Amino acid sequence: MTFSFVFECVRQIWTFRGRFALLAMALLMEAAYYLGSPLLYKFIFDEGITQGQKDVLIWAVMVLAGLLALQSLATFAQERLAGVLGMKVMNRLRGRLHDKLQQFPPPLVAARPQGDLIHLFGADVAALEQALVRAVPPLLLHSLIIGASLVLLLGINWILFLITMAVLPMAVLVPKLFANRASQWEGNHQQAKARTSGFIQESLATLPVIRLFHLGRRRERDFAAHLRRLDETGARAYLFGGLVARTAILGTGVTQLVVVSAGAVLAVNGQMTAGLLIAFIGLLMGIAEAVGMLTTAIPLMITAQQAHARIIAFLDEEVPSQESDDAIPVDNLRGGIVFDDVRFSYDSEHTTLDGLDFAIQPGSRVALVGPSGCGKSTALSLLMRFAQPQAGQVLLDGVPIARIAEPSLRANVAVVLQNALLFNATIRDNILAGRPEASEDDIIAAARAAGIHDAILAKPQGYDTLVSPVSGALSGGERQRIAVARALIRRAPILLLDEATSALDPASEQVVNDSVTALAPACTVVAVTHRLASVVDYDQILVLQDGHLVESGRHDDLVAQGGLYTQLWTRQQGMATAAPTDGQSLITPDRLALIPFLSECSRQTLEELSRLFVASHFAEGQHVFHQGDPGEHFYVIARGCVQVVVPDDDGREQVVNTLRDGDFFGEIALLRDVPRTASIVAWADTWCLSLSSQQFLRIMQTEPDLHARVLAAVRAVVGDE
Repeated sequence: MTFSFVFECVRQIWTFRGRFALLAMALLMEAAYYLGSPLLYKFIFDEGITQGQKDVLIWAVMVLAGLLALQSLATFAQERLAGVLGMKVMNRLRGRLHDKLQQFPPPLVAARPQGDLIHLFGADVAALEQALVRAVPPLLLHSLIIGASLVLLLGINWILFLITMAVLPMAVLVPKLFANRASQWEGNHQQAKARTSGFIQESLATLPVIRLFHLGRRRERDFAAHLRRLDETGARAYLFGGLVARTAILGTGVTQLVVVSAGAVLAVNGQMTAGLLIAFIGLLMGIAEAVGMLTTAIPLMITAQQAHARIIAFLDEEVPSQESDDAIPVDNLRGGIVFDDVRFSYDSEHTTLDGLDFAIQPGSRVALVGPSGCGKSTALSLLMRFAQPQAGQVLLDGVPIARIAEPSLRANVAVVLQNALLFNATIRDNILAGRPEASEDDIIAAARAAGIHDAILAKPQGYDTLVSPVSGALSGGERQRIAVARALIRRAPILLLDEATSALDPASEQVVNDSVTALAPACTVVAVTHRLASVVDYDQILVLQDGHLVESGRHDDLVAQGGLYTQLWTRQQGMATAAPTDGQSLITPDRLALIPFLSECSRQTLEELSRLFVASHFAEGQHVFHQGDPGEHFYVIARGCVQVVVPDDDGREQVVNTLRDGDFFGEIALLRDVPRTASIVAWADTWCLSLSSQQFLRIMQTEPDLHARVLAAVRAVVGDE
């Protein structure tokens, strides 16, 4: 603990001057009791008892009683005022922390260890609050008592005072031998607690993975390592913190012993009265008690100082500026968007956008499409100003996006994110977040446009249904449609859609698409999507590959070109999510021919295979299969999105790939009777078409070369095992 930290705590309390003045008065009243009581003993013993002056005795006792009454009143006032001041200071600090957190771009927040943030806003703030309420007032009170007592001791007998001052430093200097190490180990202990909290949070979030992959033993060993670190740092932090307190008490005790002995000699020699000696000893005992109270407060201050250092480091952390110093307010944007030679990279080794150029006319609907990793989501992130390009510029209505003031930008842009994030509030309040001043009719109109109104009314509490960021009260599709309603009610001139319909069933998707179409020409729509069927009627489709714009145009024109867009489109055709009523197969032979290891099969084999596929629906979060399950089926995604999940070395869930419409998986099962090497989890409602390995093996007998082609595909995935 340093004096600068104590001064900083007092400075924070001083900002509420009125209440601080009342607290200071309460502390002075309490100090008056502790300082006045020993002095009254002098009159009680020397005049009242020794000389038999009853009036002096009665007067001294009455004053003592009055001081006691004042001390009791002051103690109550101190507790009340300390609590009020502590909460006002901490709530202001909490507000600063929250405001600081809001300044960070979401990608930077997501990249931080979540355990550190939770510890900062939880344990660190609590430690500082505890110090302000329970440590700072006693620190001020007992420091005052010690200082004033020393002055009074000097006035009583200067010889005994010098003896006291020769011994008393022991109570101060000896604890300093342990103070630095106490502070160091307390910091280590708080860091260990933060990491342990992060580990526990991770365990709660990944509990299904831990159970499914039988990682319990490994997690127990990892947790035991965290506990060993906690044990080591905690034991040493408490040891050295306790030594700071105990050595101070020991030093005070030695001081008392020396002073009592010396005082007795002075009294016997007639150099001071018995009453003065009693008063001297009383004041000295008051010092000892004050030192004891300080040693109780000091460990709280040591912990708080470490917490304060982390809080200040966070508050002082530089936030990458997303707007320029000359940013200006811009009202009523028309929605024109230009990417002018935009270059962006997340690291120095890989370029995500490499000289991206395109222009979007106001009021048009434009889709950004391309294979995974092409840069379309990054381009949308730049439009949301979650990042800034390293070169080139993004312009809205001819104004560089960095020059648009934050309030203006957010007022003119509405967004539907891929992962529908909702607040811990009612459905009504979640929709109103898009435009808080909107009327009830506006809310209902936005919900209807998002295709969620009827589903809301079907719930017992309707629009007053309480949801949360991870609430199970809503399905994934319902959450996504509420997010769409939140964006539509904003009535912004620019609407950004990041896989906005990926979690919706076909009927709901059509409702949302119709609502988006109706926004024209008052709104510019920019959609990032893998599902090309949802953007066939868009005014412009921009096709990206490796950070470059490789094709652009309307759907029919792009298909006719026979380029990358044609390949992407063809991959998503020829599949149905339910058996057609005309007796046709769920997947066409032509679509099967696009699968590399089936491309050279005869038409007859492809037609026979197509009749063997069956449809399966997997709800959001449902496993298609788990790692270790027997491999029995091959899958093609007709509609939806799945994630390929494997545990890393620490047992944490790791997404290694994301597959969407037209992708396939599980080909290993067609040839090898081996357990699944990864888990497949539906990221949204997903429809898959599956073929059993037994049926495939039967068909393979009619195609002698098919076995070799499938084996080559399997080897490309798992190697030459």
